[in-house]
Amino acid sequence: MENVTTLTAARLAGKMMREVRPLFYLELPSTSSFQHVTEVPDYSKQVTPYFFAMIFLEVFIRWMKGMPRVRFNSSIDSLSAGLFLLLTKVLMGSIDISLYVWVHSRFCMYELPWDSALTWIVALLGVDCGYYWFHRMAHEVNLIWAAHQVHHSSDDFTLSSALRQPISTVFFSMV
Repeated sequence: MENVTTLTAARLAGKMMREVRPLFYLELPSTSSFQHVTEVPDYSKQVTPYFFAMIFLEVFIRWMKGMPRVRFNSSIDSLSAGLFLLLTKVLMGSIDISLYVWVHSRFCMYELPWDSALTWIVALLGVDCGYYWFHRMAHEVNLIWAAHQVHHSSDDFTLSSALRQPISTVFFSMV
């Protein structure tokens, strides 16, 4: 009976490690390359329970160390902003994809193979570079800063404050 329990615990731990990897961007090209978009797992859905577990762990550790409590109202604000952003992404997703398909069909000069490590590296660097410039622009362009500053408006630096994203991010980051 003990071997079965140990085996079950090991399988559960292995499953948790596979599911939590995307939360820390620890996916390998071999496990995250897909020929069709329908094959791509919903990573956000997969890691959400672990993210909330870490938020509760953060609250518990702060309590155990005698640190000031996480402000409940601030956490609710952050969670609400995150939920509104997700809703906006769902509503705007078709526009985002349509714009991508339009640009790709008219301006694609070379198509990289979907199962190549080079493609994965180019995509990683391209997305990271694009995000860097978007985030830098969000700090330097007044109109975008007016929306982005919501992300920096929390009084506390907690895991839940990472969810404090404005819905206008969808519109500005699309470009």
